Amino acid sequence: MEQLHLFTKKLKPTDISHALSFPTHALEAFSFPEGAHTVIFEAVDATDNVWEFCLSTRRTGAHPKPVLLRSSWRRFVEQKGLVPEDRVAFFMERSGEADGMIRRYTVRAQRKVMILMGQDIWVDVEDLPLKTLSETDVEVRFSVPSKWFRENLYSRFGGNFFLDLPVKDRSGEVQSFGFSVRTKGKHLKPVISRGWRKFVHAKGLKPGNKIVFVRENDPEMGTEYTVEVIKEIKLFGRDIQGRV
Repeated sequence: MEQLHLFTKKLKPTDISHALSFPTHALEAFSFPEGAHTVIFEAVDATDNVWEFCLSTRRTGAHPKPVLLRSSWRRFVEQKGLVPEDRVAFFMERSGEADGMIRRYTVRAQRKVMILMGQDIWVDVEDLPLKTLSETDVEVRFSVPSKWFRENLYSRFGGNFFLDLPVKDRSGEVQSFGFSVRTKGKHLKPVISRGWRKFVHAKGLKPGNKIVFVRENDPEMGTEYTVEVIKEIKLFGRDIQGRV
């Protein structure tokens, strides 16, 4: 079965708040019913979940201006926590002859996590340590996602129970976070205690906001990670998610 890359697109604010503007050249990969201006198709994401999208073109005019309608696209945006400057990629696998061709689509939602040797490094958003803040996260301490902690910080503790780690925020300011783990029991329960409440107040964090840690080495600032805050913001009268 042959796989074709249809397109990759970096998302604009209007792609997030309204409909996804679809490249015209990608229309060739879809079979519209005769006389129709919309087609519904399914695409599988990185976690094998199936998403139903509605692709639509203009009824009049010389340019089709294809879009994924907001009614089907918005749920994908919200579930993946997409924000402007993220990107989506669509692929198609096809098999069989023209008359009985089978088309299968896949979709990837990705975020840039670092620049390595001058190249942007993108990962699927499902692999990001994205966390929605609870009341306890905001009012007491931040509970660190265990999978991300084990893959990134656990080895640095070296048998200790506390790690002081400078982290850069999106504005370029360095935050000093104190990571700690339990001293007893099988479960480490990693948290950020020292420095966290100061960050909460500075950024005006509330339950429901999202936090993501991105590996982004900055020798000049002396940091290896960037912390990003994702909040609901108003754009063109609609609520969308934006990084602050």
